[in-house]
Amino acid sequence: MTDFVIQQELPSPQEYNRLREAVGWKPFAITQCEIGLRASLYCVCARHDHELAGMGRIVGDGALCFYLQDIIVSPRFQRRGLGTALVERLMEHLRDNAPTDAYVRLFAAKDVAPFYERFGFAIRPTDSPAMQMPR
Repeated sequence: MTDFVIQQELPSPQEYNRLREAVGWKPFAITQCEIGLRASLYCVCARHDHELAGMGRIVGDGALCFYLQDIIVSPRFQRRGLGTALVERLMEHLRDNAPTDAYVRLFAAKDVAPFYERFGFAIRPTDSPAMQMPR
């Protein structure tokens, strides 16, 4: 992990899309990325020789609801503790800045649920499904 620099910053829209594509996620229009990234409450990026290796951000209303979003590590840099380091930084920010009774949530694929459980997250009961609107 010593070859990574993790700091609070926004990636460029181009970097963001490259990272999304590296993990098989669809890219967004550059303007859409600019607006969305700027609306982040907090964002950390991990760099390796100035290359974006991973990122994570917090979105929400800043008082009642906070969501961990875009926790992404490039496949080239996975399995080195980078995802853990990114989430730890996000959780540290929440501990320091979010009200203790605020909701802190995330959406994750089932296969990575154990990763997030290490940070205190729990899978919602099946009678309380998370929902989304496909577009």
